[in-house]
Parts: sequence; C-alpha cells; structure tokens
Amino acid sequence: MKKQFKLGVIGCSFFSNAILRGVVLSDLIREKKIIVSDESEEELDKLEYLGVRTSTSNKFVAENSEFVLFAVKPKKFEAISKELEGIRPEKVISVMDGITKNSVKNSLGVGVIKVARAVLNLPCEIGSGAIGIDMVDFKKSTDECEFIT
Repeated sequence: MKKQFKLGVIGCSFFSNAILRGVVLSDLIREKKIIVSDESEEELDKLEYLGVRTSTSNKFVAENSEFVLFAVKPKKFEAISKELEGIRPEKVISVMDGITKNSVKNSLGVGVIKVARAVLNLPCEIGSGAIGIDMVDFKKSTDECEFIT
C-alpha cells in the first residue's frame, strides 16, 4: 500500500531539524511529503517555516510514512516503540546515539524491517557536516539507497 508521506520523522531533535532543513531546502523531498511528530507542540511550531506537516501522534507518523526517521533521545525510544506496538514500519532510519540496529529491529518487531543507522556531526546544523550511514539492510535496492544518500 502506498504511504501518504515519503518521510516521517519521530522527534524534534537538534539533528532531525538539521536533516529536515537539508532535505527540504535542497528539494530532495517536497515538504508536503514529510511529516514530523513530537510530544511538544512548541517544538513542532518551530518547523512551521519549512512547511512540513506536524502531528503529536507517533503512531500516525509511523503508519503513514514510507521511511521513518527516529530522532529521539535513546531513553525515550523504549516507550515510543511500545506506543507503536503492532505497527511495523518497513524502512527505518535511526540517528539515536547508542541504539543498535538490532535493538531497533527487536523493539519494532523482527521481520521485514530494514534499518539504516546514521551518525551525524555538529556541523550538520549549518549544512557543512558529515553523516556516516550503515545501510547494509538496504544493499539490494538502489532506489532506497539513493533516497538515503
């Protein structure tokens, strides 16, 4: 089933904001194809200038997005994964420090989940950083790899 959004972001973190700015301002994905969730409406309001959709429902984001980017503090991930019980996003990107790909898979339901793990550095905030990405799960699909890179 085709998803409503190309990219769903769970968490309004420092790095998710940097990624969103880069994705939207470079026209990699149109802003109407991106949705972001966070428990804080105040944080979501800060994204208004990008034109992305926002929600306070992580479940809605996970159900309706082709790629789900987890950008929450690691200590919040367990609670969020329980909140998403029964929803198995097929393509996940994690920028969570200290959370392994296997932990993400186990928390969201082992199966057909593909997980890419990205590590960003601070200069990403101004569009001059570097991102290391482990995309082993995506190695057979060049279309998916092109989106992530």
